[in-house]
Amino acid sequence: MGYKRSSGQKNKFFASHAIKFFVFFPFLCSIYWGWQEKEPLAFIGYLFLSIISFLLYYIDKKRAENKQWRISEVALHIWEFLGGWPGALIAQQKIRHKNKKRSYQIVFWLIVSAHIGFWSYSLFVDATAMRMFFQVIRKFVDLATF
Repeated sequence: MGYKRSSGQKNKFFASHAIKFFVFFPFLCSIYWGWQEKEPLAFIGYLFLSIISFLLYYIDKKRAENKQWRISEVALHIWEFLGGWPGALIAQQKIRHKNKKRSYQIVFWLIVSAHIGFWSYSLFVDATAMRMFFQVIRKFVDLATF
């Protein structure tokens, strides 16, 4: 007889694969965008902001354990919205922080959905908004390095 998974195991199996998809989707899209448009800022941005978000989650978790001043949920959401949500998602899974509070998760998944929707629309329908966005970002980077 073959091995049968219980419904709990099936849910965990599906959830772990869905999480991997959500984490890798923006990176794959940003790599594709960088290759097509010769614009590496998206990939660099997601990577950098994901590392920052992961570290902020880690710091907030440690502060919560030590009953110290915490990083506000709004601040965490801002970093997620800016592009750090893949790092935040990994932190939620690996260090088990902010993964059960329903109100937090609703906002978090709205942010994830907005990013995936933006990438999907930009890559498969019309890339004009994405090009305009990166033109603005490029100008800020050029000004900052001048």
